[in-house]
Amino acid sequence: MTQIILTRRRLGVLTSTLILIAASIVVALPVEASWLCKYYAWRNDARYRTLLEYSTEQTRVAQQHYAPLPDKGVYAVVRLYEIEPETAEIQPCRNLTINKRLFLQRKDDPEFVLREHSEFYAEDGTLIVSNTQDLTQQLLHSGYYIAADELPIPEDAPPGRYRLVTKLVLSKKGQTAVFVLASAEVRYRILPLD
Repeated sequence: MTQIILTRRRLGVLTSTLILIAASIVVALPVEASWLCKYYAWRNDARYRTLLEYSTEQTRVAQQHYAPLPDKGVYAVVRLYEIEPETAEIQPCRNLTINKRLFLQRKDDPEFVLREHSEFYAEDGTLIVSNTQDLTQQLLHSGYYIAADELPIPEDAPPGRYRLVTKLVLSKKGQTAVFVLASAEVRYRILPLD
């Protein structure tokens, strides 16, 4: 008799749990976009940053495929610089992942500064915003680097087509001359929030 009571209690607890789970799913379905955007803004940093990782295996392959850095007169060469979005379309209040591949050959000189300059354009060619990031500490040595950078799409981003242009530039500490080592661009579309 005691065994039947325990089974009924377990069944009651299981039934209550299933009802709570089903109710939470039903309540979660019609979530407003503005609430999602508030949560997105709360948990995300609105800045676009490049975080490159060195790949030992890809470096080995690239060194066999590309010519070595010349001994004289060249301080750095970018043999490969590609960027591509993970998807071509995205809604506001989400992050668009931008995948990057870079093979850099450089001289080991602490006076060199490597920066990535990013420009965001609207479909009509209007520059929306630009961003420059110092990548020197990430690119201390020759090698193959990869990244999967998150581009935040804000709630107020108008629907339409956009273009991201990035340039990797080299300069020397204390000098104003800047040399573009490589550039790349991607296109993406922001969909309406609804």
